[in-house]
Amino acid sequence: MRTMVRQPVAGSNPAVKSKRPPKRPSEYALQIRELRKIRDAYHLRKKQLSVYARLLRKSKEVAALLPLLELRLENVVYRSGAVTTRRAARQKIRHAAVKVNGRIVTIPSLALKVGDKLLISKVQFSEETAVPMWLRLHRTKNEVLVVRTPEATEVEPDIDETLILEYYSKR
Repeated sequence: MRTMVRQPVAGSNPAVKSKRPPKRPSEYALQIRELRKIRDAYHLRKKQLSVYARLLRKSKEVAALLPLLELRLENVVYRSGAVTTRRAARQKIRHAAVKVNGRIVTIPSLALKVGDKLLISKVQFSEETAVPMWLRLHRTKNEVLVVRTPEATEVEPDIDETLILEYYSKR
């Protein structure tokens, strides 16, 4: 009786390193990676991101996606230091603890404009909280004022928004 001896297949041994260099990711793979980064950072769904991309395509501005996302209400509450995470900012907004220009707002995706004033209740701002230059914080009144639109250099530096806009331009 003969026993079968299995012959090793070339490249099947994980202990042996391949002599080929690792494959460079395709353009599509890079675009998907950037989509994941921005969706994870700002907690966006695909539909929300496609709406922003469509809006930017109509306005013909290339480097305006990140400043647009920074001016969402949930992100401004997070950047002000009122909460520690964007998810906590969403919850605070949904629980009607934020007023915009004197009116209670429960929509976290609300786009703010320059001059909008936020009043955040039930929060204690610490003194060491670093607030971006485009926001002004009055700690005693629990007020946040949007002074100007954020520039592309002041926001998430590791996200390449051109790849995201290229992805949606083909859709």
